[in-house]
Amino acid sequence: MAIIMLIKTASDSFPGKTVYFSALLPDRFPAFFKCLTDIVNTSGIPWGLLPYTRDIWCRDYMPVRGASQELVQFQYAPSYLNTLQWRQTITDPSKVCEAIGIMADSVDVVIDGGNVVRFKRKAIMTERIYRENPGYSKEVLLDKLKDVLGVDEIVMIPVEPGDPYGHADGCVRFLNENTVMINEPQKSHPKFDRALRKILEKHRLGFHEMPIFIDHDSKHKDSAVGNYINYLDADGLVVLPCYEGYAHQNERALQAWASCPRGTEPFTWIEATPIAKHGGVLNCVSWDYNGGVYGIGKLFNEAKGSY
Repeated sequence: MAIIMLIKTASDSFPGKTVYFSALLPDRFPAFFKCLTDIVNTSGIPWGLLPYTRDIWCRDYMPVRGASQELVQFQYAPSYLNTLQWRQTITDPSKVCEAIGIMADSVDVVIDGGNVVRFKRKAIMTERIYRENPGYSKEVLLDKLKDVLGVDEIVMIPVEPGDPYGHADGCVRFLNENTVMINEPQKSHPKFDRALRKILEKHRLGFHEMPIFIDHDSKHKDSAVGNYINYLDADGLVVLPCYEGYAHQNERALQAWASCPRGTEPFTWIEATPIAKHGGVLNCVSWDYNGGVYGIGKLFNEAKGSY
């Protein structure tokens, strides 16, 4: 049985970004996926599905933008998946890229895409990269990353307490070159909050604060419910997550965005509880690419691998 990669396009020659999602997403979360793609369709941004993926968190295993706009593929081998249970969920990004017709330069550094938050010539990452790459000294690793990413400055921040993945995109996002959005201070880890703000000030980055709350769900210990900063941001489309049963917190998050430097831009929201219970939100389940839509009408054979 042949499978067609589903793609919706506003036009055949859309000049901006294409947003991709794992082909597992509509199977595992059909109602959420329909709501999300309805929003993307309304925006006019084309979207596609990534075949041969083994989990829905495509931001982490797909390439990132490097110097001169080329794609850079870091090694997707995070320590948190290095167990018998989770090793089988590791996607081979080279297979995905080949299927949709793109090429990326491989770099022998272990980094998840969710730990690369960038704007033009600046990037922010957490110190998790040092632990994942013990064969590099800190100085050599940072110099290498500046070169392959084409940035002048990498802002290193500590890992947020309670984050098993060590990703920067759960605690900081660029609003413009000199301003970021961060989570508001939390009583559970004041030392981290002080350290983060001190580092941002050192790098001359202003910040606006987004509400956050902790979901104490014993059945989903890695739940990301309560995180609003992991929003989708692609080519002028901003989609904020909201959470069922938390109307007051949702309203505070929408107000926080409306009052930030980008608050005059159009934005919308989606009820994201179903995916957030599993440890990630909107930036985690999306991957955007400037090169246009690839693979329209291409057939994939189920026997070649799961999706």
